[in-house]
Amino acid sequence: CSFCGYATKNPASYQQHMEKHSGKGYECIMCGIKYTNSSGLYRHRRKVHGLSAHRSENHVYKCHECGKEIIDKHAYQVHIKRHTGIHDQICEQCGKAFKTSTDLQKHIRAVHLNRYHHHCKNCGHGVAKLSYLLSHQ
Repeated sequence: CSFCGYATKNPASYQQHMEKHSGKGYECIMCGIKYTNSSGLYRHRRKVHGLSAHRSENHVYKCHECGKEIIDKHAYQVHIKRHTGIHDQICEQCGKAFKTSTDLQKHIRAVHLNRYHHHCKNCGHGVAKLSYLLSHQ
């Protein structure tokens, strides 16, 4: 390499090395982190975001409402539901409606099964959210 003296007999390694001097930046569309070469970006995408080296940006689902990018189709569908205002997950015990099955399950555990995350040290009263506990005390 005429810039830094790097030497290799492997043409692919030399080409990859030269990308460092090209001034190009390889930016991850998922989180914005930048790499000096494409192999660093591909390695990052595999390890951090679960994308294979051959998977293109076309497999990323982008929310048209808020711009969030999601790689899992089901997670994307759940995310989109949060913007719609549709509450189609109904509790069979009390009729309360929720946007997602996860929210419904949290409700069932906290309200109907008495499985609370926070408990009052004085009386043992259980609540789902810390803010509820603080107002209780």
